Amino acid sequence: MKKKNRKSLHASEYLRWFQKIEPFVRKRTIGNLNKKTFYSLCLKASLAKCFEFNLLAHGKRSYKDAFFWLPALRGICEELIVLNFIKSLPAVDRQRLIPLLMEHEMLSKIHQQTQFFSRTRPQQTILSMTDLTEIGGIEGNIRSIWNRNGWSKLAHGTMPQIRQIAEKQGLPVLAMLYDYLYRLTSGTVHFNAQTLLRMGWGDLRKKRFRYSTKNFYGYYLMFARVYGAFLFCVYFEFFSKYFRPDKHVSEIINNIRKEVIMSPRWPEMVTFEEMNIRPPKTSPLRAILYSFMQTEKIRRLIS
Repeated sequence: MKKKNRKSLHASEYLRWFQKIEPFVRKRTIGNLNKKTFYSLCLKASLAKCFEFNLLAHGKRSYKDAFFWLPALRGICEELIVLNFIKSLPAVDRQRLIPLLMEHEMLSKIHQQTQFFSRTRPQQTILSMTDLTEIGGIEGNIRSIWNRNGWSKLAHGTMPQIRQIAEKQGLPVLAMLYDYLYRLTSGTVHFNAQTLLRMGWGDLRKKRFRYSTKNFYGYYLMFARVYGAFLFCVYFEFFSKYFRPDKHVSEIINNIRKEVIMSPRWPEMVTFEEMNIRPPKTSPLRAILYSFMQTEKIRRLIS
């Protein structure tokens, strides 16, 4: 990427809005632990994660490493989907489900790390448990909660598929957003030939390329910025009554939403450029006017 283009990647138009809202977010992400607050604590932690992701993406840090940020987008999206569904559960089930999931995760990790270290590094003393039979009982308790809240046929594991949880909420855009982010980020955490090969830049005529995650960094940076801000706005569509933004904060969140909509181009999963195709010419004025009309019409990004 040419030097003259790098400055624009620094200067995020979103950054000033996130800086203005930081005192509010820091205050709302303080939690007190007791048996009735597990759900709200997860919600606070998830908001903090999304907010800090956006500070990273819109700041002046090592933006050439943006390729490695993308898996976090998928995690944030999944948290939004699951927490929004759990919000609709009866209070007893909502508060019981979270600690059960946490306990199951902890015991499963202890079991797996015991197996790993016993084979690869037996000389290291680790936290372990000899009796892990209670995992099965915890799984049964977790499934019973899901069973009585829409998944009567869930017979294995501890959660339905995230895609199914998204569909259950009757918000088509939510399921499509998950599919989109899942497909893109899967290429960064699973084997994906396209993701590996698109890392090569060079002379097409000579058929000689140099491979690096930094070659496509501008694209991954914009992906993190646009969709990170998108997801941040959704927290206040789904959980406004939990975070209780005042008028000033609500205006800032609305400005972030407008910035997302007014973005000249949302990063696509497969681009014209990587296919060596010239993008079609469009009228910049027409695109701006249409986006402006959307900012006045669209009040929710997920509906």
